[in-house]
Amino acid sequence: MLSQPLSPASAAGPTAAGGAAGRPWRRALVAGGTAWAVSHLSYLLVIGTFWMGRAQWTAGNIFNRWDTGHYLRIAEHGYGKIYEDAAFFPLYPILIRAVESVTPFGFLGSALVVSNLACLGFLIILYRLMSSEIGDSTAERMLYALVAFPTAFFLNVGYNESLFMLLVTAALYCVRKGLWWHAGALGALTSATRSAGVLLGLAFAYEYLRQRGWNLRRIRADVLAAGLIPAGLVAYIAYTWVRFDDPLRFSHAQDTWNRSLSWPWESSWYILRRLLTDPFPYQTTVYNVLDLVTALGSVTLLALCVWGPWKLRRDQMYLVVYGAASLFLVLVFPVGPPMPLQSVTRYALEIIPVFIIMARMGSSIHLSRAYLFVALPIQTLLTALFLNYLWAG
Repeated sequence: MLSQPLSPASAAGPTAAGGAAGRPWRRALVAGGTAWAVSHLSYLLVIGTFWMGRAQWTAGNIFNRWDTGHYLRIAEHGYGKIYEDAAFFPLYPILIRAVESVTPFGFLGSALVVSNLACLGFLIILYRLMSSEIGDSTAERMLYALVAFPTAFFLNVGYNESLFMLLVTAALYCVRKGLWWHAGALGALTSATRSAGVLLGLAFAYEYLRQRGWNLRRIRADVLAAGLIPAGLVAYIAYTWVRFDDPLRFSHAQDTWNRSLSWPWESSWYILRRLLTDPFPYQTTVYNVLDLVTALGSVTLLALCVWGPWKLRRDQMYLVVYGAASLFLVLVFPVGPPMPLQSVTRYALEIIPVFIIMARMGSSIHLSRAYLFVALPIQTLLTALFLNYLWAG
């Protein structure tokens, strides 16, 4: 039997082949690590500035804000003490408890360790995925567009944001590479972090069929890997069913925030009406403006993924499928008034194709500077609000 011709890397021997395969990951480590380090330096400057003159602030209370308390309580005591805790999925608290059991950092410190390491991993894998999709320079601009985004500091505090995005990005990378069982397993971990992880099934299905030329006859047994994606959610449902006799306890707990199903445009229309009747800069008005701009901006940038000079290729639509589904879920399950779109500024971090378009637009130095001059001051302000236990997303 004739042997197949070798690629240049493989012809040079296993060491050279391994080096060639490793170079993209080394570039990703450098690019992601640099973006992570630079963003952390800015966070330290902001934290240090607002820490000065506040003797009552300690490391033990400055970072324990809002949702962090739920995760820490679950990590320390499990579910059951507070009904609302059921809305917060278990993987992040499990990791906090695991780190706390082998380090001297306590539960809050362990939460910060998990979040910050997950953020580093997320940026590295995101660059690795994007460098092959949109090129090195655009991928690098994308990283900085993301870490400069007004709510990007949530990737480093005691929230599950960075863990969720690490798992999402790793799953999408595996989907793109056709590593279906790896993608399914990562999807299961994602849906154990947040219920929205099941949306990865849409990207999986789209890319699986695309790689098979949309020919149903080419479907193989590895399509069953998609069934792993909701496994984390199913496991949590089973747990709450056995423990609390309520399989949908995670959903019922959302009633605390008056979340309910609505038309995707309903919240935006409510905010517009409210702005017309209450135009003065009340606190809720400022938040509503930020939320509305983020929601409408995300919809617009997603549309530009499909139409216009910066649109993505057809083979990259799996990213748009996941991003559009993520935004749609936020819009159809708003919080009750007076701020129905609250947290949309944080969830926008998860819409990866939006940042691809921002990176492509950032090739214009004028647009790039305009974005940074707007985004960074808002991020500084929101970080300060968060540290002072005021709403920030």
